[in-house]
Amino acid sequence: MLTRPQHPYTAGLLAAVPCLESPAGTRLLGIPGSPPDPAAPAAGCGFAPRCPLAEDRCREQAPALTEGAAGVRSACWVTGGPKDFTAGREPADDRVARPAAGPAATPLLEVTALRKTFPGRGRAGRRDPVVALDGVDLVLHPGETLGIVGESGSGKSTLARTLVQVYEPTSGGIRFRGRELSAATPETAEALRREVQMVFQDPFSSLNPRMTVGQIIVEPLIAHGLGDRAERAERVAALLGQVGLDPDAAGRHPHAFSGGQRQRIGIARALAPEPSVLICDEPVSALDVSVQAQVVNLLTDLQRDLGLVLLFIAHDLAVVRQISHRIAVMHRGQVVETGAADEVCTRPSHPYTRTLLGAVPRTAPSSPKELRP
Repeated sequence: MLTRPQHPYTAGLLAAVPCLESPAGTRLLGIPGSPPDPAAPAAGCGFAPRCPLAEDRCREQAPALTEGAAGVRSACWVTGGPKDFTAGREPADDRVARPAAGPAATPLLEVTALRKTFPGRGRAGRRDPVVALDGVDLVLHPGETLGIVGESGSGKSTLARTLVQVYEPTSGGIRFRGRELSAATPETAEALRREVQMVFQDPFSSLNPRMTVGQIIVEPLIAHGLGDRAERAERVAALLGQVGLDPDAAGRHPHAFSGGQRQRIGIARALAPEPSVLICDEPVSALDVSVQAQVVNLLTDLQRDLGLVLLFIAHDLAVVRQISHRIAVMHRGQVVETGAADEVCTRPSHPYTRTLLGAVPRTAPSSPKELRP
């Protein structure tokens, strides 16, 4: 099934898996369209509306599960087609914005010796501090995407929440457009908060189920006092179209959407106040590979078209490589390696980075043994 898939859907899922061997900037091959609605089953093959190989009979009659090559059983009317579905990946997109050289490359966001500790509880009631961030140094340049990768507990999410001022740093500095955030006045801090927005990990719990999509997206506009009622409604419709959703979705509630669509709503909400920096805290970890590819490609397009600075956090180095210009590897609250995405993934210097790379399974194995890390 993994080396010679017979069904186009299986082939599409395999093609959507990010590949470490692809250069940074290569677009992922997402399956077009949205997953089918179980409440409205199709008359024929459920995959026909999204299948590039579908024929008329695929839309009229559901195929039976029949024996195929190498003992694989497949429910598909089309034979010999999956190879066409997976024939090559899209080339690297040369239009992806790259950091400029010289004065234009002045960092937009600088993190210096950032440290964050939390009180912890030890034996006999002792409270031993937990060091979540331990001297982190990072820079984000205009028009670039910085990928942050590491295991759970390495400090990635704490870094994100400290940058958006959910957590106050224990020590160290955060400078945005040359201004130190710790010294900012309340008015300046509010303006800076508008410029740095966040896309959360879980698209199911990050949206208020009692609010409509329109209310969710307009909320940051109201909070920052942007526009009147008519301008906000126009902005909501434009944002929904920008993230690939129908403007009519504004009147529906989050439960009516799939996981990938909810994440698009979360992205639209983050884009509403027109930020300069978008912090994405594992935005695709709760999504299947086909929807993950769509969201990664969407973020890449938005970064290019809007000139956003992206801080993209994920566990998967293969995903991070596809979207990032540079990668920073975190371990136990510290950045242990940073550099251009291709350099870090092809010539890692730190043993921990090499361990992470070694744990990524191959996506196009020639034998079952190669599936193992």
